[in-house]
Amino acid sequence: MIAEGVETEDQLHFLRNHNCKQVQGYIYSRPVKVEEFRKMLSNGQIEACAQRNELHREFVNRRKYYRIHLTHPLLADMTIIKFMGKEISLGKTEVLVRNINLWKGKKAKKEEKARAKAAEAEKKPIRH
Repeated sequence: MIAEGVETEDQLHFLRNHNCKQVQGYIYSRPVKVEEFRKMLSNGQIEACAQRNELHREFVNRRKYYRIHLTHPLLADMTIIKFMGKEISLGKTEVLVRNINLWKGKKAKKEEKARAKAAEAEKKPIRH
């Protein structure tokens, strides 16, 4: 088993404690070209957290929609059925859901804008 996307020491320790011997991710390095990777390997070993400053920079949420962070994560089965418009069949995998995106459709967004506009209108003084 190879764990992908490992970014923190906590994740690395968790995986090691659960007998996962092979990992990849930013904990070791950003993505690099083949030539650069060969140079890294020629040193004999790639140390974890070589990119420590990049790993622990402040997180900025650039998502458009609000996310709920769950106090108690959910264990679920995930199946990807379409990728880049193409139907695929990969089977399923167990995932741990730590947060959920609250997406609003166009109708809900329109209603929200209308309520905000009405609330703003109530704040304006009425002139006689």
